[in-house]
Amino acid sequence: MSKRKEAALLDKNGYCYYPAFMDPAIDLYFIMGHRGDGKTYGALDLVIDAYRSGEASAYVRREAEMITGKEAGLLFNPFTGADSKMEQATGGKYNNVVYRSKQFKPVLTDWDSGDTLATGSTILHTAALSTWETSKGQDRGFLRYIIFDEVVTAGRYLPDEPFKWVNTLSSLMRTRSGTQIIMLANPLNQFCPYFDWYGIEIERFEPGTVADLKYDSGARLRFVWLPPTAEKLRPVNKILSINAKTDSVTRGTFDIKTYRHLPSGMYKQSEILYSVGIRFVRQTVRCDVCSAPAAGGLYMFFYPSDRFDDCLRIYDDAAGIWDSRHTSTFIRDTIGVEMLDLFRRGRDFYSTNSTGNIVENWIKNFIKKVAIV
Repeated sequence: MSKRKEAALLDKNGYCYYPAFMDPAIDLYFIMGHRGDGKTYGALDLVIDAYRSGEASAYVRREAEMITGKEAGLLFNPFTGADSKMEQATGGKYNNVVYRSKQFKPVLTDWDSGDTLATGSTILHTAALSTWETSKGQDRGFLRYIIFDEVVTAGRYLPDEPFKWVNTLSSLMRTRSGTQIIMLANPLNQFCPYFDWYGIEIERFEPGTVADLKYDSGARLRFVWLPPTAEKLRPVNKILSINAKTDSVTRGTFDIKTYRHLPSGMYKQSEILYSVGIRFVRQTVRCDVCSAPAAGGLYMFFYPSDRFDDCLRIYDDAAGIWDSRHTSTFIRDTIGVEMLDLFRRGRDFYSTNSTGNIVENWIKNFIKKVAIV
């Protein structure tokens, strides 16, 4: 992966400047930045420009409810109205966009009466990863862009989500080539299965960096981490900033909450009863289950380590498990039941907030068979 610093990723108003990094030779873009920096706006601007040549595009979200009529209907609002981008791009034929039956279509609206005077061909199709098996639908023809919005989530990803994403792409593209794929993300969480799927070593990068990857198939990906918009260009919201860590909103860096840390001296005064190891998306964490009668009894302490030789159990998301200690989820034995109970009672402690974030995402997205948090 080659990487470089890019100075002009934002325009003079602090919004994502697509011309700085768009390249006909790039097949897929992964663009990450803070909320409100114009990532989605800029991508839709490209969609409208492509429509000038009669080319449609597609818009993808994780869940079907994210592209319902009410939610999706506002998507093109910044581009509609009198003397709008839509009106200019279509030579005055259309000045508005409507969303029906999972398709956005340009229309000519009489603003006085609200009547639709003309309707154009589809400018943007929509699709959801959660319904890819039941919504393959008709051949949509060549698509200039496929935009996957809100790629990173602070919640749970779908089971085997990258597989669903690839199948959604296959349904949209069929066997055609030439489509450019744009994945958009706010850094709500330092874990995202697409980092691993596409080999994006996120820990190597920082805001303001552009990195290119090339795969054996010949495909090329460009990872763009937008720098923060200058503070003088950002509106300051006093309410949002009250006791809130909003780095993903204002600076485009990961939001990592504060996790429970051990009181001073507690670990040294404890007896380690047994240890388990966790391998999760290239990360390795060790957990010591300890006894400290003076501090409330049993607790778990998680810290970065790849020393698993004396661990009684190893929770591993990797294929080819050969050691009998390995398992892909909690087993209903003494260890599994005890750890579940300690999680539920809030007896889990972490050496760093980053370690806590890794374990939380491991629980949310990998330990699927048992609800813990």
